[in-house]
Order: sequence, then C-alpha cells, then structure tokens
Amino acid sequence: MHASTKEKQQTDDIETNIDVTAEKDSPSEKTKSPLLPPPKKKRRAKQVAIVKKESKNVSEVWGHFTRLPSSNPPRAVCNYCGVGVNQRDKKGNVLNVEEIRLSLARMVIIDELPFKFVEGEGFRAYSRALEPSFEVPSKHTVARDCMKIFIEEKMKLKKLFKSERVCLTTDTWTSLQNLNYMCLTAHWIDSDWELHKRIINFCIVENHKGETIRKQIEECLHEWGIDKVCTITVDSASSNDRAIAHLKKNESGKMLS
Repeated sequence: MHASTKEKQQTDDIETNIDVTAEKDSPSEKTKSPLLPPPKKKRRAKQVAIVKKESKNVSEVWGHFTRLPSSNPPRAVCNYCGVGVNQRDKKGNVLNVEEIRLSLARMVIIDELPFKFVEGEGFRAYSRALEPSFEVPSKHTVARDCMKIFIEEKMKLKKLFKSERVCLTTDTWTSLQNLNYMCLTAHWIDSDWELHKRIINFCIVENHKGETIRKQIEECLHEWGIDKVCTITVDSASSNDRAIAHLKKNESGKMLS
C-alpha cells in the first residue's frame, strides 16, 4: 500500500516538472504585448561601399575651359569662343580644332580672301564633305584668328629688326573713292643671304604732302622698333623729296646711314 502511494507521488512530481518546463519555453502573454519592443536581432556586418572621389581640376587651364558632363569621350569647350579644343571624327581620330582654325586663317591671309568667304555656301559644303565633325567658324572668328597671327608675327619681326639693317620702299596713291593710301615695305637680307620683304604699314593718309608722309614713316619706324635703316626708295614725286628731307632733320634722321 505504501509502495503504490510512493510511486503515485513520484509520478505527480514528474508531471509537475514537465508543465513548468513547458511554460518557460512558450512565450508568455506579457511578451506578446504590442506595447513592448520586439526582441533584439543579431546585427549583421554592414557592407561599406568604397566610392572613388573624382579628381579635382587643379590645372590653370580649367579657368578657360568648361568640361562637358555628357560627352563620351570627355570633351571641353572654350569659355570665350565656344569651340572645343579636340574633337573626334567618325573613325575616332582626334581633330585639333585650334590648328584647323589657324590653317583656315592662314589661307585667308595668303590668298587675300575676304573674311565672309568662310560663310559661303560652297565652302561650307566642301568643309562638310571633307570633315563633317568640324564646325566652320564665322567670319568674325576668322578675323580674330587673323589678328592673332598678325600679333604673333609682329612680335617675331620686332625682335628680328633689332639686329638687322633694313631698306624701305614707300608708295602713295589715290583710290577711286578719292581716298589717299600709303604703303611702307621693309626689305632685308638674312645671315643666309636670302632676301625678305614685309609690308609693315598700310594706311589711309590725309594727303600726299611731304610732312604727312614723313610723319607716317616716322611713326611706323618707332612702332616696329626699327633703328637701322640702310636706304629709303621713293618715286619721283616732289613731296617724297620733302619727306626725306624732313626725316633727316628730325631724330629719325639718326636711323638713316
């Protein structure tokens, strides 16, 4: 009797332990309350994206050019004339736009063409057939390019005239519009015994008087820095004789040998 009572007591104790363990494992009503924060989850390591910083345009050239954001390959546009330095043709070859423009300006100078020649329909059609990606500049841009070449060549000549003895020829005439013109040309022989000549003045003068001619020649010599004149050749007009006489009397006469 006692043995069976003891076995029953042990059985009740085991069932009680099982119920207590089950309550601990199951979530309570208090845990399920929406007012409490959810249980913390284990944090995962965040992936850090490495962003490559764009290099800054530190060169001084970027003060004169603007990068085109949507260009591929990268291109830049001049802030003054709106023309890119380098372009590419259909085959991907790089075009030096600046060199093409200077060559166009030299053609206008050498062939003595009017600036508006570059805006002609025939020339633009020829340029498109030759290189479709090159945009022909306007006559105003070509005029600025010609002036740029003139300034560069003038600086070279002024440096050359410091060490060379030059001969001058001058001529004056009246146009059909009754305008008086004067032209002054410099001639010299270099160290290789080659003869050179350059027009250093072409201007409108008030009249053909000797004093007027003398004044223009004198101003031109000072402008170009010419201080070694070998000879001055003029035509047989009496006004030229007076112009040479005036040159000899003034300070410019020291230039004449």
